[in-house]
Amino acid sequence: MKKVRRGALIFGIILLSVILAIISHAILPADLNLAELNSLLVKEFGFPVVACLYFLVLYCHCSMSIFRYGKEASLNKWQIGVRFGLAFGLLYQVGMLEITPDLTSFTLEFVKHQFLIGLGDFLPVLILCVLLSLLLERKENNKKCLLPLEKKTVTVIVIAQAFFLERIVGYEIGIVDSAYEACKWPCVFWNVVMGITFGVSYVLLLPIFQQYKNKAIHLMGVAIGLNWLWFNGFIVLVIEGTLGVMLIRGLLDVGVLVLVTFLLEKGYLRDELEIQF
Repeated sequence: MKKVRRGALIFGIILLSVILAIISHAILPADLNLAELNSLLVKEFGFPVVACLYFLVLYCHCSMSIFRYGKEASLNKWQIGVRFGLAFGLLYQVGMLEITPDLTSFTLEFVKHQFLIGLGDFLPVLILCVLLSLLLERKENNKKCLLPLEKKTVTVIVIAQAFFLERIVGYEIGIVDSAYEACKWPCVFWNVVMGITFGVSYVLLLPIFQQYKNKAIHLMGVAIGLNWLWFNGFIVLVIEGTLGVMLIRGLLDVGVLVLVTFLLEKGYLRDELEIQF
């Protein structure tokens, strides 16, 4: 009976976060052009239903990441929740500022619009992760995995460089759809900031994944990677004909991020990632 009540409470928190996300997007002054939303799902069920489904799946993944990986972390519950919340929230906040392929000119209005949409994603997921972390049934764990500031900084820079190169090469050879030709420097700047965001998210979550041998796969692949894929998948749900473009972009991102963090863990970070008792 206790497990049933706990499960109901977890699902209730997820639903509450979905409602909060929908309300946040409704009250923030970020206009939505419904005429552009032409997918089969939107036509059959309506945009509000599709948006609720999207957030439900997104937050279920966040929840599974917390309960799967947080239960054996040496950090306290608040730290686990805040770290997961910031990692996911920063991805959404910065990810929403990506220069879309249909953009012909970069304006302050675009930045304001996308920032507000990102804020509507950031706040609910932070609240979700903190609340769910308080329900963690923890195992005793005294293992510690600490990185000095220098190695944290270098790690963020290397991850940012890898993401930047992957995207720029993708733009140049045409396998990543973008507004690179029309808005070159805004695209370049966003790539730098997004790469740094991935690096910061990795460093934030690394202590939670200290007990896993293949941290790159669990952290950057399962936790961050799958979440990033579904976050970008919103466009696929609401706009027809975007599946191939978004899938290629997302898989390239995740593949490069997993590879670079794997190499870091086997080389530069190897000594620090040895489990300490």
